[in-house]
Amino acid sequence: MKKIVCLLCLCMTLTALYSCSEEEPQELSDIALIITPSLADSIVLQSGDRKLFNMKYYVNTGGKVERLQVKSVDVENGELTLADTTYAETVQEATFIYVAPQTTRERLSVKLTFTLTETSGRKTTQTRTVTVNSRLLMLQEVGPVVLYMAGDKADAIMFNEPTQVFDHVLEAESRLPDLYLDVDTLEDGTHPLAFMSGTETRFVRANSFDYASASANAIQTVYANSVRMARIDALQTNDIIIAGHGAQAEGIMFIQNIVRIGTDNDLCLQMRYKPLHKITEENIAK
Repeated sequence: MKKIVCLLCLCMTLTALYSCSEEEPQELSDIALIITPSLADSIVLQSGDRKLFNMKYYVNTGGKVERLQVKSVDVENGELTLADTTYAETVQEATFIYVAPQTTRERLSVKLTFTLTETSGRKTTQTRTVTVNSRLLMLQEVGPVVLYMAGDKADAIMFNEPTQVFDHVLEAESRLPDLYLDVDTLEDGTHPLAFMSGTETRFVRANSFDYASASANAIQTVYANSVRMARIDALQTNDIIIAGHGAQAEGIMFIQNIVRIGTDNDLCLQMRYKPLHKITEENIAK
C-alpha cells in the first residue's frame, strides 16, 4: 500500500512539472537584448553629454521584435520615457543616444531601463546606471597663477580675507598671506620650494586626486579625511595641493612648472588654482 501511494505521488509530481513546462515553454535564449556598453562598464557623464548605446536583438520564438522602450529614473526627475519605438518590420539592431540631464546636484545617479517586447508579448529588460556630474557645479579655474620668491612675502598672492575665504587678490604688504613660497638652500646647491602660510591655512598633498574633474564635494572629502599640514615641503611639478582653514577646504592647486627667472636667478612657481564654491545640502548628492 505504501509503495502504491509513493508511486502515485511521483506521478502527480511529474505531471505537475510537465504541465508547467507546457504552460511556460519560453527559454532564456528565446528573446535577448545585448547592449553596449555592458552592465560592467562604468558610465560617467557631465550634464549635457551624449552617450551612444548599441543594441542587438535576438528572437527565437518565431515572432519578431515589436517594441523598444527606454526609461530613466532619478531622484530629481522621477521616471521619464526617453524612447518608445514600435517596429513594423524585422529588426536585429538599433542605437539609442542618451543625453545627460542638467542637475542641481553635484552628482546624480540615473537608472536606465531598456525593455524589448516581441509580437507574442514576451519581454526582456536590461538596466544601466549612469553617473551624471553637474557641469554647472564644476569648479571654475583661476590661472595660470605665478608665485615669486620674496623675502618680505610682499609678492605672495594668496591672501586671507576677514571672512576666511582663500583667494588670490593682491593686497598690501601689511596683510598676512594665506600662502607664500619658502626655499631651503641645501649643501648640494639645490633649492627645494615649500608652501607656507602667514595665517592658519593648512595643506594636503593629494597627487592621486583627479584635478581635471575636481568637484567641491570630492575635494572636501579628501581634505577633511587627510592629515593637514602647516607646511608642504619639496614641491614638484604635477603636485596637487588642497588648501583650507580648519576642516574646511578652500581650493585646490596644480603645480605646472618650477623655473628660474630674472637676473637674480630667482625661483618662480607656475600653477593653476580652483577655488571651492560653498558646499550646500542642495548640491551634495545624497
